[in-house]
Amino acid sequence: MKKLLVFSSLLCFTFFAQGQILKKITDRAKQRTIDKANQKVNTGTDNTVDTAFSKTEKGVKDIITGDADKKKKDSVQNTNSVTDNNNPANNNNASNITDNPASIKSYSKYDFVPGERIIAFEDFKQDAIGDFPAKWNTNASGEIVTIDENPGHWFMMHRAGTFMPEFIDSLHDNFTFEFDLITLHGNKTGGWPSFHTALAELSDRDKPHHWQTANNNFYFSVYAGNSTDGSISSARRKNGGSEASVQIITHHFADKSKPVHISMWRQKERLRIYFNEEKILDLPRALAADAKFNSILYFIPSVDEDNRYCVSNLRLAVGAPDTRKKI
Repeated sequence: MKKLLVFSSLLCFTFFAQGQILKKITDRAKQRTIDKANQKVNTGTDNTVDTAFSKTEKGVKDIITGDADKKKKDSVQNTNSVTDNNNPANNNNASNITDNPASIKSYSKYDFVPGERIIAFEDFKQDAIGDFPAKWNTNASGEIVTIDENPGHWFMMHRAGTFMPEFIDSLHDNFTFEFDLITLHGNKTGGWPSFHTALAELSDRDKPHHWQTANNNFYFSVYAGNSTDGSISSARRKNGGSEASVQIITHHFADKSKPVHISMWRQKERLRIYFNEEKILDLPRALAADAKFNSILYFIPSVDEDNRYCVSNLRLAVGAPDTRKKI
C-alpha cells in the first residue's frame, strides 16, 4: 500500500513536471514568434527610413552640387565675357552688329481684278498687214505690223497725232481697260517721243484731237527711254479745271524686245494704273465723280523715225465697284 502511494505520488509529480515544461516551451515559442515578427517590422521600417533618408540626402547634395556647378559655370561665362570684351576683334564684331541692324521687309500683292463682262476686244486680226485698222479714227497715220518673237498683229503709230478706237463710245463708272505696249527701238542714239493714253469726255467724237480741251480728261504719258531711264507722268482736267501732273521713274521699258502689259481700273473717282503686275498709280480722286467719259485715245505729240510704239490685245470690261466706302 505504501508503495502504491509512492508510485502514485511519483506519477502525479511526473505529469505536473511535464505540464510545466510543456507550458514553458509553448510560452517560449509564442515569445519567439512575436520577437521574429517585430524584428521583420523593424527591419522593413529601417529599410524604408534608410531609403527615404538616402533620397533626401541625395537631393540635398544635388542642390548643393548644382548651385556650386551653376556658380562655377557662371564664373566661367563671366570670365569669358570679360575676356571677349577685352578682345578688340570681338569689340569690332559688336560694333558691326550695331552698325548693321536687320533689314525690315514689306509685302504686297497684285490687286488688279479684270472686269468679267467684256465690252470690247481688239487684236487687229481682221486687219491686213500694212493697212490702217478699220475700226479706228486718227488725224495722223499708222499701220498694222508683225513683230519678231511677238505673235499676232500690232498697231504701229508712226506719225504725231491722236488715235481713237471708234467702237468704244462710252465708259462705265467702274471699268477695266488693258492692252499690250511694245517699243521698237531702231536707232540707238535717237530720242524717244512720249506716248499718251487718255480718257476723255468728248463733246464731238468726230474731232478726237480736241481731247486735251475736253471738260473732263485724264492721261498718263510713257517715255520709254534709251536704257533704264524711262518715266511715266500724268495730268487731268476735272470739270474744266486743269491739275498738275506727277512724274515717276520706271524701268519696265528697259527691254525693248518685250511688251509691257498695261492695266487701268476705274472705280468712279478712283483710278489705278499697273505696268505688268506693278501698281504705278493709285489716285483716289483722279476723276470727277459725275464725268461721262466716252472715249479712250492714244496720242503721240512728236515722233522719231526709228523709235515707235505699238499696241495690241485691247480689252475693255465692266469692273467691280470700290466697296471701301460701304464699310
